Amino acid sequence: MVRENKRMKLFLANKKKLLFPLLIILCLFIIKQALFYINYEKFHETIKLIGFSLCLIIAFYITRFLILKKKTILANFTILIGLVIIVELVCYLLLGLPKTEWKDYSLGDLPEDHIGLHLGHVPWADSVWHDVKTVNNHTIFDTYYTIDSLNRRVVPNYRQEKTKYAAFFGCSICFGFGLKDDQTIPYLVQENTNNYNSYNFSYTGWGCHHMLARLEHKDLSKEVKEKEGVGVYIFLWSHIRRAIGDMRIYTGWGHTMPYYYLDEENLIRDGNFKTGRVFVSKLYELLERSYVVKYFKLNFPLNTSENHMILAAEIIKKAKATYSNQFGNDNFYVVIHPTTWEEFTPENNEAFKKLLKERGIEVLDYSQKIPLTDDYIIVGDGHPNETSNQKFAKLLVDDLKLN
Repeated sequence: MVRENKRMKLFLANKKKLLFPLLIILCLFIIKQALFYINYEKFHETIKLIGFSLCLIIAFYITRFLILKKKTILANFTILIGLVIIVELVCYLLLGLPKTEWKDYSLGDLPEDHIGLHLGHVPWADSVWHDVKTVNNHTIFDTYYTIDSLNRRVVPNYRQEKTKYAAFFGCSICFGFGLKDDQTIPYLVQENTNNYNSYNFSYTGWGCHHMLARLEHKDLSKEVKEKEGVGVYIFLWSHIRRAIGDMRIYTGWGHTMPYYYLDEENLIRDGNFKTGRVFVSKLYELLERSYVVKYFKLNFPLNTSENHMILAAEIIKKAKATYSNQFGNDNFYVVIHPTTWEEFTPENNEAFKKLLKERGIEVLDYSQKIPLTDDYIIVGDGHPNETSNQKFAKLLVDDLKLN
């Protein structure tokens, strides 16, 4: 009987010891939720600090329990988690207690044949987009982008008497970000030739996978009036990172972008990065919210590997094959644009050019032909200006003999 009473007292004592931390955790949780719903904007620092406190308290008591139970391996694991939480807290403080932004990774509700379902973000058809960029109350650019009924940027001054086409693919550089319709590379090429009308199939934030997806979505030769011409893809080193959907791109604007991967030597399209690469993409969504990642400005994968370059080269190879099948010619060229990207070294440039040439792709390397000085960029933004595009267009017209 005495032994039973001792067991009961010990049991009640343990219950009381457990009740205290549970009450603390419950109270903190209620306060955190209440502040969140009352006014997150006002109390976001307090909410986040309470959140860190909750995590540390829970990790502490779980570790304590595991140590008492002599679960050494599990206890070491929870200690590690606690240390990670502390490092996250330190980075949060060093960043100045920033407000958390919840990003929307939903796919939207689009018709099955909508171009946005196949390419991700696209310019709205039949629209005029007014774009203004200011820094410290100083206007960097103030311009309009005109988009036609086929989701292409308009190239002004189309002339019926011209008998050939120049179809352009690429990103914001080819699209003409920050510039007027008559300052883009496609327009300036058109104006420097006697026989070619230009078509701009590019858009901001796109890469080689968008070029292929656009060619696979519809037969683009039916959107071009002329029967003879050339296809030009303006390549930027960052397009490789876009093709693999790295963490920064995925969490920035790329979750709906086309997802291609290599299965041995076969290039396969599996929807977009959100639906076709579920585990990695979800991991990126979680890592993007890490203050350690933000503080050290980390991106994953950390470096561009040879396999990443091979994937991009295979995407371009298939894009060329699709272009040739649609347009009935092999006049397809990759033009390498200058960039300040730190990974764009002469060695990496030569390695990628070699991969393209091994796949039968014609390459024009302009990476060292146009300086990236203030005279050639939109100062305060970094994109090429009209002067840069004029020089680029003249090089292209001369090298491809478009006159």
